Amino acid sequence: MKKLITFGSVGTFHEEAALAVVKENTPIEFCKTFEQLAVQIRKNEACTGLMAISNSTVGPIMSNYHHLLNNDLQVVKEVVLPVNHNVMVLPGVKLEDLEEIKSHPLALLQCANFLSRFPWIEGKSESTAFAAEMIRKDNLRKTAAIASRQAARHFRLEILAENIADDPTNNTHFLLLRSGAAGLGDGWGRRATVALQLDPESTAMQELKTYMQQTGVELELLRPLNEQEQDHWMIAVLSFTGPGQWFGILDELTVQSKALKVLGVYDREELPVKTNVDSLM
Repeated sequence: MKKLITFGSVGTFHEEAALAVVKENTPIEFCKTFEQLAVQIRKNEACTGLMAISNSTVGPIMSNYHHLLNNDLQVVKEVVLPVNHNVMVLPGVKLEDLEEIKSHPLALLQCANFLSRFPWIEGKSESTAFAAEMIRKDNLRKTAAIASRQAARHFRLEILAENIADDPTNNTHFLLLRSGAAGLGDGWGRRATVALQLDPESTAMQELKTYMQQTGVELELLRPLNEQEQDHWMIAVLSFTGPGQWFGILDELTVQSKALKVLGVYDREELPVKTNVDSLM
């Protein structure tokens, strides 16, 4: 790939994910918001985008499906990386010195059991990397950050506690994206993400679930895109045996849906632990 665009900044978990999937010397650019990231992918046809889409602890990021749909982005691959959270401080600072532990709210949520031992020192930050950066920049000797090893290396911090996430099997799913909506038959893989409109007065949802069960298709996600809206758009994530089964699924989706948009047919890659990414943000 010529260039990869992702969310965050140097030292964030998205950077670790990016470094795990790009070839050496591939330029990496960062966006401050997921919305900005989606727009930049749409505008830069020569680039690839990387966006977190779900975490096994906190679930799917439905707002990011909005960005895929609104910007006509296509999923070309999914990568799954292990989660690893770390408590880091300035050199010489001890756990008993701390008055505050800062991180992104989702990272704090994933480390609830560890943090329950120190309920008086938890604090929120706009990102994991920003929490680590502020410790170094402002010489905060009573504050720790929960962040990635990449952040510790970049901001020259010491790790006091490793792998503190509640679930040792926790992982984060990222999507590799490109500009241009997927066609109904585009792609070659064993997974698909689709947006569909269902008539709430019909039996379409039950018909779809019955079809999936009877044909051995795994329906990993079927959820309203926005619970507050009344347009009845839903996101479905499916896994199946291959192209032959996919076209049967596509026929059934077309029959049961008022409207249908395929966001991608692709494969999933589980990266080895040595290239692990440490969180959702």
